[in-house]
Amino acid sequence: DGVNSSEFRLQGIEDLGGGLKAGFNLRSGINPDTGTSNAKFWNRRSTVSLYSNAGELRLGRDYVPTFWTQALFDPFGFNGLGSTGTGARNVQARQDNSIGYFPPSNLGGLYGQAMVAASEAGSSGDKGGRYLGGQIGFRAGPFDVAAAYSSLRTPLAGTNNTANVGGSWDFGFFKLMGYYDREKLPTSKESRFEIGGSIPFGQSEVRVGYDRSKLKPNVGADTTID
Repeated sequence: DGVNSSEFRLQGIEDLGGGLKAGFNLRSGINPDTGTSNAKFWNRRSTVSLYSNAGELRLGRDYVPTFWTQALFDPFGFNGLGSTGTGARNVQARQDNSIGYFPPSNLGGLYGQAMVAASEAGSSGDKGGRYLGGQIGFRAGPFDVAAAYSSLRTPLAGTNNTANVGGSWDFGFFKLMGYYDREKLPTSKESRFEIGGSIPFGQSEVRVGYDRSKLKPNVGADTTID
């Protein structure tokens, strides 16, 4: 506990023939000690997909591209004890009612994601407004690197822009990883970085990391969290 969180998941894929497949993925965070949901149901992901040789078209509530750059290159998975998610102040993890595209896996190590979502006059963190975002990465052997950018235009609070880049190298006895993220909001800017890694230890592993977040408001003093 404190490293990974619990979730309830339903998913499946149906072969439609002619190289097409349809699928669904429903995930909800739960509190195993009480059996309750820790937020709205299907809060983690609620999507339907169409798969073909050209890639995957995905509709619904899903993780945004900029979140994956942080989660993939945070040794704690941007979750629980030691994660940069604990001290981060401006992070969008998911977007409601989105349309996403994922390229096929046979592109020689290239991978990525593109996402758009209509405004719907929303005001919450996961339905804040019109969303445009994308990620591109390259993975080969022990090496992995990715970069992402997003723009979220909210009806009342203006536009939030996010850009980040991350990478990792697996030496076998130690996996080195890290990322840099910059959030630009109408009222402030936040820059955040982490450097860390994981060390295999039998059937377990030891995770280490150092991170820093600096918030620069338009009015007032800067604040830093290590």
